[in-house]
Amino acid sequence: MNAQQFNELYEKRLDDLSSYMKTIHDDDARQEARIGIYEALKSDHDATDNYLLNRARWNQSNSRRKGRSVDNGFYKRDAIRIMHFDYMPLLDQAIYQLTLENRSTPIDDYVIDKICLENLLDELSAPELDVFNYKVLDEMTEKDVMQKLRVGRDRYKQIKSEIRKKFDEAFSYG
Repeated sequence: MNAQQFNELYEKRLDDLSSYMKTIHDDDARQEARIGIYEALKSDHDATDNYLLNRARWNQSNSRRKGRSVDNGFYKRDAIRIMHFDYMPLLDQAIYQLTLENRSTPIDDYVIDKICLENLLDELSAPELDVFNYKVLDEMTEKDVMQKLRVGRDRYKQIKSEIRKKFDEAFSYG
């Protein structure tokens, strides 16, 4: 099961448990319940609703009783891999890949990077977007990309140069 399929399963199961989730009025407690459900689904994709509810309750209880939560740094940031996909599939895949490659980055930096990546993708022309897709998401070799796009080495280098310029503009924080 890939990340997007797992996210769809997670969202569906959250909808199934919405009556319980609506009873949680504290945002932190709701967050802990979602993490419990996520971890339960990660270990068993066919988990029953009762099992998911128990994991959500236990996770909430542990955070209250022991003061352990995502916000206070108890969990190591690299151990948490919750991704919410609500943009086009290309962006989902790119963001997921970036987070897996560099899991030591704080979550607020991911938000900034996501916005920068959205800006970059908005600025790319069709050939640049194709090169981005093939190189970053499909992990094709340069030779395969040039064959797929039917472009020569000079044109390919020109497209990569244009992508690099737009990348630098999108990810410049000043």
